[in-house]
Amino acid sequence: MAGEVVPFSTKRLTPLENDILEVVAEIHAESGFPHPEEINVSSRVNTGGGRNTDIWCANAVDLASPVGVPVVIKLPQLRYGAMALVFMRDKRLSFLEIAVFGDDFWNGDETGYSLSRY
Repeated sequence: MAGEVVPFSTKRLTPLENDILEVVAEIHAESGFPHPEEINVSSRVNTGGGRNTDIWCANAVDLASPVGVPVVIKLPQLRYGAMALVFMRDKRLSFLEIAVFGDDFWNGDETGYSLSRY
């Protein structure tokens, strides 16, 4: 459901979030970007047009915000897929945004996703 807040007790990355952040960690390891297993989740909201996941880690990250993730997220229910950005505040992870291309509704279901790197 759009705007549905996933319970605060959901402190782990979803498989899709993990895979997205793994791509960023591979590319930006030298900048201090943490591996997904070091990243904590404080909240997650599915908006219908994407998802905002508040994330944090103790590591400082030496990157300008936002960081574009060089993948197209493919999901069976989305005609054009989605993209992802990672935002930092004061050199710390702040949130992961997944945004749907076009006007398709996405309820947050990750079943059947794949990432196409570019």
